[in-house]
Order: sequence, then structure tokens, then C-alpha cells
Amino acid sequence: MMVVSIEIEPSFRAGNPEVLFERRFVSNVALDFPTYDVSPDGQRFLVVKYGEDKEGAPSRSELIVVQNCFEELKRLAPVEGRD
Repeated sequence: MMVVSIEIEPSFRAGNPEVLFERRFVSNVALDFPTYDVSPDGQRFLVVKYGEDKEGAPSRSELIVVQNCFEELKRLAPVEGRD
């Protein structure tokens, strides 16, 4: 992941690229969706990366997304006398 400083006043000027950090990330070249996103404040971002085992070797990773989590919770742990 690289970062480049920019100035817009008095005119546009881009600085030299610098390494922000090094990791193996999933490329979105063959995918139909982005593999990273930046937080609204620009201070953090989320990146899809390859999983690694304890020795640093590539491993299979999973991402589990739970939609309607409250409905699922009600199903798994019903409360007697409540709708």
C-alpha cells in the first residue's frame, strides 16, 4: 500500500510515493467489487487481505456476514412470553 502527499495551492503538486505498509492484499483486477475502502474521516481503511497461518504461510480465510442479526438472535434465543 502506497501513499503520496499532494498540494493543491497555489497549484497541484504530487510528492514522491512512499510505502505505507507491506502486506499481501487481494487484488480487485479480476473481481467486480473494490477490495478496500477508506473511512469517512480518512484516518482508517479496511482492506481484504490474504490469510496467513502462524508461520506466515498463506491460508484459507473466511468472511461471515450476518444480515438481520436481531431476527437471527430472536430465532436462536427466543424469550418466553415475548413476540
